[in-house]
Amino acid sequence: MGGAEQGVPRTHNLLNGESHGPSFAPTPPELDDWDHSWLAKGGDASFWDLLPCDKYLKTHPEWYAGGQVAMTNADVRRIMAEQIVERLKALPDYRKV
Repeated sequence: MGGAEQGVPRTHNLLNGESHGPSFAPTPPELDDWDHSWLAKGGDASFWDLLPCDKYLKTHPEWYAGGQVAMTNADVRRIMAEQIVERLKALPDYRKV
């Protein structure tokens, strides 16, 4: 591996949650400062989890145009924010997340 997968760029990419391509490879211990504890609490979700097609696609197909979620749409962002708050409040210790 080279480039963005090594050294300083790798450390910077940890800010992105190790979410792309070969970033799923184990992080070298000397660079691993990403806090994964939120995963154990059910704190992970994708845009697709927060804005499920089966619930909104029929009435809002424009939210999913081009295979991506329309994050520039204010209603999309509002619904996602509501879903995040709802999911956090479902955790017994959500104020500590």
